[in-house]
Amino acid sequence: MKDNYDFISTTNMLIVKDGKGLFIKRSEKLVNFPGWLMLPGGKQEVDETPQQAAIRETWEETGLKVLNPKLRVVATHNHFYRRSIKGSQIISRSQTPH
Repeated sequence: MKDNYDFISTTNMLIVKDGKGLFIKRSEKLVNFPGWLMLPGGKQEVDETPQQAAIRETWEETGLKVLNPKLRVVATHNHFYRRSIKGSQIISRSQTPH
């Protein structure tokens, strides 16, 4: 991995009820993955387990409070974020390193 990339773990939760899955449609205006249908989820905080992150992200994105979700699948899905400095802020963009 190149030095100008940060490795970020992400988690997602698949919620199925009555044979239907819950997906979120991302805004067409976003830089990363515009208009994509995605599972609720996002970046895992340093002090969180994948389960805790999935519960928190699902709540933040949908307002649904999930209690005791059952782990069904473990899959590796990581993003590499390119670091760039703009003024005194570090800006990250999701992409695959070359």
